[in-house]
Amino acid sequence: MIAKNCRTVPAFIFLFLIFFTTSMMQPLSASVLRGTVFDSDTKEPIPVVTIRVEGTGHAMASNDDGQFRLLLDPGQYCIKFSHVSHYSETVDIVVTDTAVAMDVSLRPAIIELKGTTVYNRAYDPAQEIIVRAIAHKEELLRKIRDYWFDAYTKLVVRKIESEDSTRVYLIVESQLAGYWEQPGRYKEIITARRQTANMTAEQNLISVGEIFNLNSNRLDFGRQQVVSPTADDALDYYNYYLLDTILLDGKPVFKLEIEPRGNTHPLLVGEILIADSTYDVVGVEVGFSNGFDAPYISDLTYRQTYAAFDDNLWMPIEVRFSGRFDIPGPIIPALAFDYVAALHRFTINEGIPDGIFDQYVLEVAETADDIDSVAWNEGQLVPLTAEETAGYAHIDSLENLPPSVKEIITKALIAPYFTLATQYNFVHFNRVDGAYLGLALPIEDLIPRVKLHLQSGYAFESEYWQHRYAADYMFWEQMQTLIGAEYHNQIRRRPLAGNPGYNPTIPALFQKIDPSDYYQEEGFEVYLQTRLLPKVNLKLEYHDVDQYSIGNATDYSLIWAKDKEHRPNPGILNGKLRSVSASLRWDSRPLMKIKGKESKGFALPLTIFEIGGESSWPKFIDSDFKFHRGYIRLRHIRTLPGLGLFRFSTYAGMSNRFLPPQRYFTMDFGDIDNKQLTDFKTQGTVNFAGDRVLSVYAAHDFGSILFRRLKLPLLKKTPFSLFVYGGSFWCDFQDESIILEGEHPVTAVRPYSEIGFGFGRLPPLFLRTFFTWQLSDYNTNDFSFKIGMAF
Repeated sequence: MIAKNCRTVPAFIFLFLIFFTTSMMQPLSASVLRGTVFDSDTKEPIPVVTIRVEGTGHAMASNDDGQFRLLLDPGQYCIKFSHVSHYSETVDIVVTDTAVAMDVSLRPAIIELKGTTVYNRAYDPAQEIIVRAIAHKEELLRKIRDYWFDAYTKLVVRKIESEDSTRVYLIVESQLAGYWEQPGRYKEIITARRQTANMTAEQNLISVGEIFNLNSNRLDFGRQQVVSPTADDALDYYNYYLLDTILLDGKPVFKLEIEPRGNTHPLLVGEILIADSTYDVVGVEVGFSNGFDAPYISDLTYRQTYAAFDDNLWMPIEVRFSGRFDIPGPIIPALAFDYVAALHRFTINEGIPDGIFDQYVLEVAETADDIDSVAWNEGQLVPLTAEETAGYAHIDSLENLPPSVKEIITKALIAPYFTLATQYNFVHFNRVDGAYLGLALPIEDLIPRVKLHLQSGYAFESEYWQHRYAADYMFWEQMQTLIGAEYHNQIRRRPLAGNPGYNPTIPALFQKIDPSDYYQEEGFEVYLQTRLLPKVNLKLEYHDVDQYSIGNATDYSLIWAKDKEHRPNPGILNGKLRSVSASLRWDSRPLMKIKGKESKGFALPLTIFEIGGESSWPKFIDSDFKFHRGYIRLRHIRTLPGLGLFRFSTYAGMSNRFLPPQRYFTMDFGDIDNKQLTDFKTQGTVNFAGDRVLSVYAAHDFGSILFRRLKLPLLKKTPFSLFVYGGSFWCDFQDESIILEGEHPVTAVRPYSEIGFGFGRLPPLFLRTFFTWQLSDYNTNDFSFKIGMAF
């Protein structure tokens, strides 16, 4: 039963499912034409019937129950109903300003068409057809300058073992408008969305994405690139067989079988439809080969349904993606997911409206969650089935019930851990603060374009009140240019080369493990931030602060490590610091605008490059310190065709010999949970520091590819992943560097190196194991075994 398990869907399940989906719709004031298409002999509904409004860009496909909905302005129309196994039917209809209901019956047809083309080259007929389709791609692209359309998307997740309304696990819907322009500009705007009550609106970014273009050489499915069946090199990966010649929308079409030539690369398997004479791709229904690495996902199917528009251009009017998600164990139920996007109202080669294309590839309108039921019903092109309607009501009703005792106990156990792990500004624990409790209040809507951040709290062991008050003003929204100022009196962390945002609360509280080094700082900053290019941000800062050493305030441990002591917090050089800093950051991730707030999406390859520096020079600005420091940071992730996912990270820093300890480059022992493959894992609890540093780390996740290539019965179908990794860093001090008396920073005069391997996707919670060996000869761990978790 779903009754006690669907109040809050785990976010990773939702994200994992929509990760594999592939954009859009504006609700318009129009009349709704709705009905069902039946087989005239069996009286059964016919799924995936193409319904096209002749002479317009209106087209859609019926759902699995044969139902359809069209939005039409009042007037007279000719509606054509087409299906591959039925005779087409044309109906003239007059649409007024009220809803119109119309059912249609199609006669079944057995049609045999002989091929109309004679091939002279030494190809199998199917291969010749594909060769011509590949050659035709450039001509097709020249015919389409731009297009835009409306669409409706829906993702339904069901519990496989449940029945009736309790079977529906969640439903997510959206209505969107999408725009495309040569040579590849794309934008979609979510204008309306809704979801079952066990999901939040913030989690609903369901869309079409850039439609999988089968004329591309590679298709992006999540983190894998699939070779397109019409790629320039498709014949190196696929065999093709001519199955039949059929009629589609009254035109002869070749039906071809696609067969992968091997299981090394992620490939498609199934059928593709190619139009005779024009050689356009006009339909596809495929699954995925064994080379497609989708852990715990099975029965994947992908379908595109096409219709012919002006100038005989075939465009997709429906996209479907479905499959099963089943992790062994009792924690997560076996789920089936079905995603559908109905594309409607195509406008082709008439130009894109001004102001559509900007730096964002996805926007969610400010009013997307405020649409009323009448407007929503107009844009809901794929009607909900009876099961889905009942599932909506069932899930939403559960959210209004008082929580059960089990739910109360579960939340009471999980909430404290979640709070300690994620809400550092509200509550945290470390060896210099002890327990900290505070209030952080961001204010964004009080004054237009002004953001305020008010934070105050008290550290109980150090008996120290801490404050941070900041404000910034966005004076040029197009370039994301803002000015701001901040006053703070806080415990700060030394800059880290490895994990600058790491939260030490859980390991410090339970195990007395705290990788950060701290100092006290009071003063103000002013800053200017702007976007130079769509993916390039520049930030300039001026700092005027007093800095002081601070020691450990506690040796408390909640459960374990009672007899263990926290490592001492190293001192700094006390004084007044006035400095100027700058950073330039390039981030390849696509930009999104969610109800006025900027966010980043995910796309491979991913590259984040940052260069920055800081200077304190008493000759120009009165300061107790004189130093210059600069750094470069690079992170890169990409897929290697047929080999899995490659990660690379590097960090380099350099300064002069007057660098104070609070500005050392520190290679911290960092993320003990090993969420990142590119973290050093054998350092134990030792930080390395210097006034210059160089770090390089690489990791490669083969997924289950290598297991399949071994072709051993017990391994070739395993969902587990295999990854290898290794890295090295060097950090040292120059002669005459500032090192405090009594302090002995650990340096890496010769490179510190390690290599290792591990296994991932281990049920029931995607556990990962790490086996790591140190190759250098430092007094840290020679070997490390760790267990982490990553979805």
